[in-house]
Order: sequence, then structure tokens, then C-alpha cells
Amino acid sequence: MIAFAAGEIQLGDGRGDYQFDNELPVTAAQIAAFEIDSRPVSGAAFLAWRSGTSVPDEKDFAAMHVTHCDARAYAAARGRRLPTEAEWEFAARRSPEFFASTGQVWEWTSSEFAPRDGFQPGPYWDYSVPWFAHNGGAHMVLKGGSFATHPRLKYPQYRNFYTPERRDMFCGFRTCKSV
Repeated sequence: MIAFAAGEIQLGDGRGDYQFDNELPVTAAQIAAFEIDSRPVSGAAFLAWRSGTSVPDEKDFAAMHVTHCDARAYAAARGRRLPTEAEWEFAARRSPEFFASTGQVWEWTSSEFAPRDGFQPGPYWDYSVPWFAHNGGAHMVLKGGSFATHPRLKYPQYRNFYTPERRDMFCGFRTCKSV
């Protein structure tokens, strides 16, 4: 686990080049103290939970092809939860150890894909707007990128989004807990 004291983050801030419209505008967020897994939940740990038996984990790969519902259920079974998008970004931008462990799988968060206050659509209106939760999109935010993601998209502010029942993508998760 990696523990973080309460603090503030400027979501969407920190990139000097191109940003997607849904990463803007820069928005301040207050973060309460929390702890988060130092790496994504392993495939062996997830399979052991699903099957109720021990599963060897020789290589300790991240669990992959996990739905949002299964990720939430796993976390709840351990008295934990999925991190919010803001908590995930806070950890990735404050901890080199955390950031170094990203990029294996897209990581589910507990945050619905929604516009930030003051959002303005970019030139490709249909990139973000139709998928926002208030438009019936019911998409959840994922962070971090996977092994198949182009390095240009592996930065803490990037907001990926899928519907919660999807398991065909390279999606995994971490758990966290308020402290």
C-alpha cells in the first residue's frame, strides 16, 4: 500500500502539449487522506477470489479483462473500494513508485465519465460529449494505459472511458481505502 495525506490536485494540469477536451478545464479537487495498492491487483489474487481456491502466481501479472462490477465486488470483499479518478491521478502525480507501476492495464476508477465544470467541447464534438454520464453514456473512467497503449497516451491526466460491463479491453484495477 501507498498512503497519502490529504491534499489538493489540479486535475488536467501538467501537460505542455495537446490535451483532450474532456481533460479540461483544469479543475481543483480536494483529496482526503487515503491508501492505495502499490500496483494493480494480480491475476492470481483475482482468480483466487473468483474460484475460492489458491492460484499460483509465478509472474504476478495484473488481472486483465475485468468488468467494473467485478472490480468493485473484489474491492468490497476486502473492505476496500475502487479509487476515484482524482485519487488515482493524485497518486500517479505524487508517487514515482505508483506511476512506475502503471501501464500494464487500464485501471477502473469509481468515477463516472462526466464533464468538468466549465467544459467546452473540442473540434471533435462526438469524441467526449455523447459518452458523458448525463447524456446517458453510463461510462466509467479508466486511468493509466495498458501494455497495448501508445506511450503518448500514458500520462496521469488522460481520461479513458468504457461502459462498466466491458471486459474485452485490457482493464484491471487497484483498490483503495480512506484513512
